[in-house]
Amino acid sequence: MFSGSSFLSCLRKIIVSAILCSLLSNTIFAAPESMLEIYNRTGVIASDFVRVLNVNGIGFNSLSFETIYKLLPEFGNKRPEIERIVIEPSKEDGTLRVMQGEKVVFSATAYSGENPINGIGFRWTVQDENREQSAAVLDGGIFQKPKPGRYIVTASAESGQQTQVLVTVIFSEGYHLQKIIDKNPEARTEREKRIIASMTEHQFLEDRQISSRNSYDFDSELLRFEADKRKRATVAARQELLRKEFPEPP
Repeated sequence: MFSGSSFLSCLRKIIVSAILCSLLSNTIFAAPESMLEIYNRTGVIASDFVRVLNVNGIGFNSLSFETIYKLLPEFGNKRPEIERIVIEPSKEDGTLRVMQGEKVVFSATAYSGENPINGIGFRWTVQDENREQSAAVLDGGIFQKPKPGRYIVTASAESGQQTQVLVTVIFSEGYHLQKIIDKNPEARTEREKRIIASMTEHQFLEDRQISSRNSYDFDSELLRFEADKRKRATVAARQELLRKEFPEPP
């Protein structure tokens, strides 16, 4: 049977031991810089820490606070050196093709050999290929350009290593049309309203609600499909002419 004082003493030892293990595993090994910062800010921690351990019957002779302090830089240098950085999505040749206005969320991974390195932060920037304008920051690696052209996206690690991907933004006629369609009808300009009216009149634009509650006739739906197919062919021919007028960057 434990007396009340013996039980509390044993409980204190268990709690202090758990705190010590927590400090060693989470603070020192996982984030040694933070432990160094705490130690450098105040020297009272060392004496208080030792006193608490001694009071609760836990020896602190073989591994002193000073010893731990000296070992911290060694733990802090255990992270492998970055040998290469891989940006995704991208092809093996470091290029990517997207449509005008298409959104791409880039991610980067640092490697040491074939092993990825965790905990590496990256700074994202984008610049036109000819570097006519200064590089701009890409928040969160999110890329979206309304203008066709070639752009260099760069991911830079804090250590200075970086890698790039060359993004080609391809002209898309549908990009500007989609912007008009997405607008509130009351916010459209007179020119935009005429475009919508003309496309609706020539049946290039149709607002049709599809529902499982409606009954559909096979023959009429087939005729609609064939008509839509011809319209798509007409649009494709027009887009080909526009691509010749606005060719992709060489």
